[in-house]
Amino acid sequence: MIFLNDSIHLFSKNWVNKQTKHYVLPNSPGTHVAQYRETYNTGFLVTSASVQQFGVISLIGYLKTGTQPVSMCLIYDYKNNLLFNGNKRKFDLSTQLVYGQVEGVEFFNSSRAFVTNELFTNGTTVTAKLRTFDITPYLPAAFLYPKPVANFTANNVTVCSNTNLTFTDQSTNSPTSWQWIFTGGTPATSTSQNPQVNYQVAGTYTVKLIVSNSSGSDSLVKTNYITVNPLPAATITAGGATTICLGGSVSLNANTGPGLTYQWKNNTLNIAGATASSFSAIASGDYTCSVSNSCGSVISNSILVSVNSGLATPAITNGPALVCKNTTGNLYSTDVVSGATSYTWTAPTGATIISGQGTNAISIDYSNTAVSGNVCVYASNNCGNSSVVCKAITIATAIPARPASISGSLLQCPGNSGVVYTCQTVSNTSSYIWTVPSNVSILSGQGTNSITVNFQPSFVSGYFKVGAVNCIGTSSLRSIFVTSKPSTPGLISGPVVGICAGTTNVAYTIAAVNTATGYNWIAPPNATMTSGQGTTSVTVSFSALFTSGSLQVTASNICGTSNARSTTVRSAPGTPGTISGIASVCANQTGVPYSIVAVAGAIGYEWIVPVGALIVSGQNSTSIVVNYGTSGGSVKVRANNVCGNSSYRTLTVAVSCRDSYSGPENTFDVSIFPNPANAQFTVRLHSDLDAPVIFILRDPLGREIERMEHLETESDFEFGSNLSIGIYFVEILSNDNSKIIKVIKQE
Repeated sequence: MIFLNDSIHLFSKNWVNKQTKHYVLPNSPGTHVAQYRETYNTGFLVTSASVQQFGVISLIGYLKTGTQPVSMCLIYDYKNNLLFNGNKRKFDLSTQLVYGQVEGVEFFNSSRAFVTNELFTNGTTVTAKLRTFDITPYLPAAFLYPKPVANFTANNVTVCSNTNLTFTDQSTNSPTSWQWIFTGGTPATSTSQNPQVNYQVAGTYTVKLIVSNSSGSDSLVKTNYITVNPLPAATITAGGATTICLGGSVSLNANTGPGLTYQWKNNTLNIAGATASSFSAIASGDYTCSVSNSCGSVISNSILVSVNSGLATPAITNGPALVCKNTTGNLYSTDVVSGATSYTWTAPTGATIISGQGTNAISIDYSNTAVSGNVCVYASNNCGNSSVVCKAITIATAIPARPASISGSLLQCPGNSGVVYTCQTVSNTSSYIWTVPSNVSILSGQGTNSITVNFQPSFVSGYFKVGAVNCIGTSSLRSIFVTSKPSTPGLISGPVVGICAGTTNVAYTIAAVNTATGYNWIAPPNATMTSGQGTTSVTVSFSALFTSGSLQVTASNICGTSNARSTTVRSAPGTPGTISGIASVCANQTGVPYSIVAVAGAIGYEWIVPVGALIVSGQNSTSIVVNYGTSGGSVKVRANNVCGNSSYRTLTVAVSCRDSYSGPENTFDVSIFPNPANAQFTVRLHSDLDAPVIFILRDPLGREIERMEHLETESDFEFGSNLSIGIYFVEILSNDNSKIIKVIKQE
């Protein structure tokens, strides 16, 4: 039998079925009947039982069989007063021939127990022995080790408010976690072993500690454990007005109560002998009172006492100095004068104070008879009056003059901020009105003669304007023009046609651009800038490879660079324009005229007519007369000068009023120059074929690098500026005609 949970538990030794029955007897004197609870099939004869401190039950015994084994059961984690519904572990210890006949088991701590056996003499002799066993490897820790027992103490249990207390854990059985609950404390909870807690509010407070380890938890509540006494209240009031006349006084009173002491202060300094709950103040200053009790001292609220030895002179801070006759609701105000209880105002002749007399703000109406004068005011209280202050008032009689000038930079970059523009002040003016360009915002100063502006990122240029305003009207506007980056330069002056290859020091000029601080010129291909870069005038030298190109210039300043101005510079003239004249003639027709518009820079023109036709007059001019034979063909013309010839312009002419027809002469000419080239190549096409032209560029392995289609005949175009150094092949196709030209790109 064992004693467990205030009852005696009996385990039977059943020889027949090798089971054990569980009975319970009450733990009280008297005669009782054992109450059956449950049965467990142990498989052996139970000879002894023991229970350790955490409820683990050991049943031990043996079995009378051929092998006569010795066995033990461990029972734990049971519920509802039934022992056999818990976990059970059975161990075969040995046999009676080794252990003897086991008859006793008893725990001597939570994990170890004694086992005893009787003398055994059944064919062999086993002496009585005392053995021990250890159940630690076989059970959860919660059934082997003790759970903690909670206990704690505080370094002080009676304190003043806003005091820190240290709590010390005194729990036993090695807790591994702590949960504190501090009613009224800060923090209200803690998981530290030895926390610090602050109590700010007076009262009596309970503390609870829960400690835990792997075996379980325990808690301890100490009710009304901590007593917190309050700091004193500290409040003072005035027994009358706190603004007093010189020689007067005001009574100041602090709160009263048992155990309180007092120390009055003026401007934080102790007042000697002022230790009563009341004090009579006769001097200016900021008064407080330090109220003390056994827990400490508290400084009261403050009361400002002012001695009115003379009121300050007010200042008229608002109100128009320039007004018109027959205007109403003109507002004037003064700053508040400390200690003043009223204000007295006067107005010029013909003006009436319609409201606010006695306060620091009034409204005045000016009549048709109003004249210039002064608005005046003085402050008063029961001690006397301040000095009088006046504001001069002028009655406007005319519109202001236009502002004389505006000062400020005429060059502003987009994004500039905080930029100031100012106009000269104008007499008889009440305000100023400003307008600014698009993408400029007025940051401050509108209504005054000086504004601060921000230039938005999209600002380009525009006018700043300002006018002077009074109650009669607005002056005419004064303006200035402000710009950011320079505008595009004007036309480039200098020769543009007839600049032969090898010509040097050709002069080009532009007019100066407003706000520009520099200029950047870009010479045409195969030309170099020889002087003047950065200025409005440059000289250019043209190499032996020059044919034509664009001469460009931009203007710049700190805000950026203008758009480029460019002009095309040529050596030979450009291709003539459309040939004017009939494109259908009769066989042997005579006196047929053809003409072109004069080509810039040309000094002569070369005409070609179909086979059998004759130029009667005009060769080397812009107009010719042709006598036809029996064949049609192409009328062609090109311009020339000392530098060379242009491409041909062509007009196809048919002989349509005869039965027989002779087809036109077909030509297909291609030239590429310069070749070799270190920059780009120029292709010049000349063809009588009315068919599109295809351009194909290939490398030495025949791989296509570039293709252009639908090219016009009688035209020039460029290619190859991005080619690497090497050999390439150009193929020009038109119908069944083809030309292949090798080109070389060099350094």
